[in-house]
Amino acid sequence: AENGYYINGFDVTNIRNFLSYANLPFDAISEQQIKTGGYGAEYGRSLGGVISLVTMRGTNEWKGGASVYWEPSSFRSKGKNVKDNEPEAAGKGYTLFEEDDTVDRLSTNFYAGGPLIKDKLFFFGLIEGISNSATDYKENQATVTTSKKPTGMIKLDFTPTDAHRFELTAINNKRELGYEDYK
Repeated sequence: AENGYYINGFDVTNIRNFLSYANLPFDAISEQQIKTGGYGAEYGRSLGGVISLVTMRGTNEWKGGASVYWEPSSFRSKGKNVKDNEPEAAGKGYTLFEEDDTVDRLSTNFYAGGPLIKDKLFFFGLIEGISNSATDYKENQATVTTSKKPTGMIKLDFTPTDAHRFELTAINNKRELGYEDYK
């Protein structure tokens, strides 16, 4: 928790726990740098390393696309149920029930970018639809977690001259998780 996280040069490190505060959809990333030592003062307040991301941006040609990432539970290896080996737990059976745990993830991205004013004002936008679910079994209960709130990013770049650039990056990554406990 001693790392620094940056998006387009802006520090997005959560100052409470020094973990990443903002997440980006994978298709919104243009470049990634990982620095583990010998980095400059612009990456202050980090003792471990720095992860610096540069987002996609529009160009003078309109381009767009879509992608789907699907991770079904049926393609994952099953976990193992584990018994507690402590003497006071004798006869209690399993303490970790991972054999039937499931994690299903589906992510659909749509993105486009191009000029709003040729050679001056550029746009890039991405929206990511999410449908994730996980089931975690314990000794006397099960928890089902779901997430379906979309995320996204919009980037505007204004270059009034070759020596100047103004950019606006807006990221929506609020999460809404649904929990259902079964006992």
